[in-house]
Amino acid sequence: MQIPAVALNACDGYFPSILPDREGGTFDAVSHLAGLGHRKIAFISGISTYGSSQSNFAGYKRALVETDLDWKGQPVRHGDWTFDGGYRAMKSILEEENFLPTAVFACNDMSALGAVEAIKEAELSVPQDISVVGFDDVELCTHSSPKLTTVHVDTDLMADAACQKLMFTIESGQIHSVRIMVPTRLVIRDSTARARD
Repeated sequence: MQIPAVALNACDGYFPSILPDREGGTFDAVSHLAGLGHRKIAFISGISTYGSSQSNFAGYKRALVETDLDWKGQPVRHGDWTFDGGYRAMKSILEEENFLPTAVFACNDMSALGAVEAIKEAELSVPQDISVVGFDDVELCTHSSPKLTTVHVDTDLMADAACQKLMFTIESGQIHSVRIMVPTRLVIRDSTARARD
């Protein structure tokens, strides 16, 4: 038997994969923004070829379609999961769009915090001018200004699932190419507000 392994936060065609529900979490986040009256909601991806970014975009698109918003007319930029990448993507949106979005969803918290910095640098306010939502719920979200609305990923549950699958593989000698999707939860803090009329 090959060395037992589990893929965390990634898809694998052979070993078990433990993943957060990125599509569902993004759907909840973007639906939250639409429910606050936002009609132009920007999207900042991670690296666009990664399956995680594609899952986020699928949730983003589904939320817009289900709230009768034109997903093709929304500002979309590619980031790289970093603060600087989110900053550059948001700066591009602020400089190049015909009219400003009133909200932005970023595929991870560091990108979202970079977007917040770009918004502030443009002398706009979060959330009064533009609401911002991230994904992951890292500790920094509660220390940022404003505190970041985000999608919580239960990393403890992911670790427990990974350990269980790994122990099963070791004890049984069997490798099952299963995909375990861990639920996410929207955490509403101070970076989102109702869209201005």
